[in-house]
Amino acid sequence: MIKLITDSTAYLPKALIGDYPIRIVSLSVLIDEDLFIETETENKVFYARMAQGRSFPKSAQPSVDEMMKAFEEAVSEGDDVIGTFLSSEMSGTYQTACMVRAQLLEKYPNAQIELIDSRTNCMQLGLCVLCGAELAAQGMPLEIVAQTMRGYVHQSRFVFLPETLDYLKMGGRIGGAQAVMGNILQILPILTVKDGRTEVLQKVRTKKKAVETLLQIALEDITHYGLKNVVVHHIEAYEEGLALAQRLQDALGVQVLVVDIGPVIGTHVGPGAIGIAYDLEQPFM
Repeated sequence: MIKLITDSTAYLPKALIGDYPIRIVSLSVLIDEDLFIETETENKVFYARMAQGRSFPKSAQPSVDEMMKAFEEAVSEGDDVIGTFLSSEMSGTYQTACMVRAQLLEKYPNAQIELIDSRTNCMQLGLCVLCGAELAAQGMPLEIVAQTMRGYVHQSRFVFLPETLDYLKMGGRIGGAQAVMGNILQILPILTVKDGRTEVLQKVRTKKKAVETLLQIALEDITHYGLKNVVVHHIEAYEEGLALAQRLQDALGVQVLVVDIGPVIGTHVGPGAIGIAYDLEQPFM
């Protein structure tokens, strides 16, 4: 059997994981003296605490022990393993997995362990893991599953819209002057993940136009390359996320799940953000 390991920033809903052999290792966030383990934290509780924090939250990757336990339990049972993690440009999680793999191969020299730097996060990462789980369930060999997953970032996308530029500024994603002017002029960036980093895809004046642009980008991609799956993300903006999901459902004729984003990614984007993650039938040309 092929078992899959990913991290909490995939924000994979239990309903999508189902019976797939997918295990989640958790990142965490420190606010002042309070540690929030992402998989054990209610998002509302975290964001309320973040609003009261004296300092900007700091995220932390899974511990070596947690990562080792997840991999060794699968390997010791004779299973093959694929570990897929958020972009190495954003976290040291992938590097920790590489270290764990090297240690395990000394103890289990015949173990088959594939590691993948997804070059992204959120449900773009989650959809990659689900693709791998589907291929494994069909009996595809480890090498083919891993190869497909490594290239999956080229046939999927995550586009999102922050409510304010303040959190991007505090997290060092944009400059202070840029944030101030953006907020004054109501200029909002449509963001995406490219080459493993958060990048500005477009800049739009006013929130209403930004939402329309977000929707247009997704629908144009889907028209050109065909749709497999689509989800809407939100950070403490469920009603806005639901409205966006309804518009996608009306346009595409498919059910669209609304998935909230947790502390690790939410720290850098901030409450009020909405986004769309989707994978496509064909890779981007």
